[in-house]
Amino acid sequence: MATLGQDLKRERELRGISLKEIADTTKINLHFLRALEEDQIDLLPGRFFIKGIIRAYTGHLGLDTEDFLNQFMEEERLRSEMDDAPPHEPRTKKPVFHKIRSLFIFCLVVIVLVSGLTAVYLLFRSGNDPFLEEQILPTRPPEKLFTIPDEVWEEIQAAESGLVMHLDFQEETWMQIISDGRLILDGNHSPGFRFRAAAENEILIHCGNLGGFIYTLNGRPGKRLGRSGDVLRNIRLTPDTLDRFLEDASIPRNSPE
Repeated sequence: MATLGQDLKRERELRGISLKEIADTTKINLHFLRALEEDQIDLLPGRFFIKGIIRAYTGHLGLDTEDFLNQFMEEERLRSEMDDAPPHEPRTKKPVFHKIRSLFIFCLVVIVLVSGLTAVYLLFRSGNDPFLEEQILPTRPPEKLFTIPDEVWEEIQAAESGLVMHLDFQEETWMQIISDGRLILDGNHSPGFRFRAAAENEILIHCGNLGGFIYTLNGRPGKRLGRSGDVLRNIRLTPDTLDRFLEDASIPRNSPE
């Protein structure tokens, strides 16, 4: 049975899309995307961020995000059950050199402990108490194990409670997009141009060529809004009206975890 990473990689290769292209568009570190495809979950950030990475990956490919999130949750459950299972190893007689090595380590530990206690005793005896002396040591900030770009934070949060729209322009198209009252796109755009819009409450679109682009909403394919050359203003997308713009609105937006 294919794993989540294998399924994602197959879908990506069928579309002729490289990992670098996904990384450039979603602003997700290429190392994280490669770890996802290779099922190296331990190399990825926490569970919340993994779900956000899956949303961005599948949204870029136009896949059904919820199916892949459910697959991730099922594989995570199986991994948890395997980790909780008691190990079953045959009893074998340890070779002699293992016993010698264990004895050597034990002796080394004893020597280190004795040396340490002796040093502490001599320091106390000389009147220098290292535990009572005030020491000012330089502080250093904790190292960051990984960084999540601001764009990915925005996409993760919007996918949970708002809107994320990916547009792929196929014809010369004039478009204006206003996200939560802020103008984020304005002008003519050529075929091949891609754009991502995220909002918490509303995305407002004015368009001069409704058949000139395709799009996804929160990782799900959107309906065609019209034919080439059709003009329409005040296209309002909100979390409440999202289903009106989806190709298959029968699939629930959120699945229970």
